[in-house]
Amino acid sequence: MKIKRIAAICKPWKRVELITIHTDVREIAAQYIKAGNAIYPVRGLPFMDAGQLLTVFDIPLDKRGDWHAEECRPDPDRYNLENIAEGEKPVEMIPISLEWDDRKFQPVKTSRGVLLIPVELFGPLELGGGMYDLFERKNSYGEIYLVAKQGMILQGIIFPQEVLTEKFMEIFRALYHGTEESYEGTLERDAIRLEETRRNLGISENEEN
Repeated sequence: MKIKRIAAICKPWKRVELITIHTDVREIAAQYIKAGNAIYPVRGLPFMDAGQLLTVFDIPLDKRGDWHAEECRPDPDRYNLENIAEGEKPVEMIPISLEWDDRKFQPVKTSRGVLLIPVELFGPLELGGGMYDLFERKNSYGEIYLVAKQGMILQGIIFPQEVLTEKFMEIFRALYHGTEESYEGTLERDAIRLEETRRNLGISENEEN
């Protein structure tokens, strides 16, 4: 269930925010859960308050005092909860995962470079078919954030997380240069083997072309 995956994101910090949007006549129109560096829409559940959300999270009564659960309003300067936003651009998931400091990250290529997103933030998006597209949006402060959509419908918002350190970059540069050197060695060995095969078969490069 999607809500259980959202709860799993919140549990290490024991903190959750319930974002409620009201109509002009103060009726609840929609609710979203802010879990760490992500926001997910609440669908298929009745409207609730923060205390009821902890019940949905299956937090025992004697443990709820350890949690910080609050209701808040949306922050339109930081993010846009609409399905479509002016200027949003598709982004690309790089088909590789990284593990750093006991956490796994998914690299995402954006207009501002590569962002490393904790893989658990994609967990609630993988239910209900699991197919979604990622877009970047820019907020009022010029910061970018990611939006996941199924078709035209917003399924989640993910904010960049600062995980890069000098040590990480040092290791990554060493990895890059090491693999590049290894790849160049592989190309050189393949070229030597190809030349040996040509000689053994008595084929010149001109004849092959």
